[in-house]
Amino acid sequence: MKGSGDFGEFGTGFFNGQIVNTLEGNNDFHYVARYTYPFQLRNGQFIETSIQGYTGKYKVSNLSSSTLAIPSHADFNYDDRRIATSLIIYPQPMGLQVKYNWGTGPEYNPRRSISIRKDSTEDTLC
Repeated sequence: MKGSGDFGEFGTGFFNGQIVNTLEGNNDFHYVARYTYPFQLRNGQFIETSIQGYTGKYKVSNLSSSTLAIPSHADFNYDDRRIATSLIIYPQPMGLQVKYNWGTGPEYNPRRSISIRKDSTEDTLC
């Protein structure tokens, strides 16, 4: 069976919270964890269910002069937390992969401000 179950069912780690090829902006790591459970049905079909998440602080960088921060985040450091679930039905010959995630973090807003979504509410400074 190919997939994340090849290397065990539980994994943890940490990483630089900034985007690729960018220096760390706030000296905080993001911490990650994932639990996956692969199994095989009687008909030979492989299925994998997973739950994963991460938490950390993200520093927004490369801002234009017109970008505004939410007053409580004037240093542009934002909580970045996500939890996700996934279901993979491996192809035999057809397969399906479904993922869903929810959480809190900075995101692009066309009004040139930074928004934080929290459970379908939005905190924005225009």
